Amino acid sequence: MATWMSHFRVADYFLDKLDILEKEFIVGNIAPDCGEPDEMRREFNPPSKVTHWTPSGYKRDIDSEAFYKSYLENY
Repeated sequence: MATWMSHFRVADYFLDKLDILEKEFIVGNIAPDCGEPDEMRREFNPPSKVTHWTPSGYKRDIDSEAFYKSYLENY
């Protein structure tokens, strides 16, 4: 699993290539991995089911079509 720093480095790479708002793009890339852990550090709030668009809860099961329709289709 990639860490928030990995997401930050990838976002940093794309910043020069895209005409987008820097602050919002960086926050959007690291926010999914910045959930608040429970006392046992086993679960996070919000869960990755929400932050990574995975209906089953498994990060390998990303619903990229729903993400596209929600955020990119009309961009």
